[in-house]
Amino acid sequence: MAEEVIAIKEALDNEKKGYHMYLDASTNSDSKIVRDLFTYLASQELIHIQRIEEFNKTLGTKVFFEVNMGDNISHFDEAKELFKKKVSEWKEEFKSDDDIKVLKTALEFEKSGYDFYKKHYEITEDDQAKKFYHFLMKEEDMHYHFIQNMISYIENPEQFNMDQEDWFFEG
Repeated sequence: MAEEVIAIKEALDNEKKGYHMYLDASTNSDSKIVRDLFTYLASQELIHIQRIEEFNKTLGTKVFFEVNMGDNISHFDEAKELFKKKVSEWKEEFKSDDDIKVLKTALEFEKSGYDFYKKHYEITEDDQAKKFYHFLMKEEDMHYHFIQNMISYIENPEQFNMDQEDWFFEG
């Protein structure tokens, strides 16, 4: 139990750090595409903070904390749709080394979060905590891939668009 309390405190600290990092990045980029991504990620970190705080209240009680894995799917679909919509709106041609640098920092942050939750998923014996860590692992993984797609788009928009098409060839 003490291990879970420590892990939850660290998770909250990390999610708050992520929120501030993404909020700061959203106001410091000259690129609308990057600002929009970081604004979205900041809002996701706030949701994580809220969920972790809710989970924390149930630790040591007999209260069941429901982890709806469907939330991962709906967030993934939401992010995918946001990205598709935004890519069609963004007409700017750019390749900002500063934007790519901050995006790569964000990738490292999300990977670190994933690794943290995976570690605690693997060592906890509490079934509720295990489900919760799994939920957060999926969230961090989704953010990681969303950021990776953004980097791919910025570095080579034409190739990115071709990769996203559902190509097929008739014989």
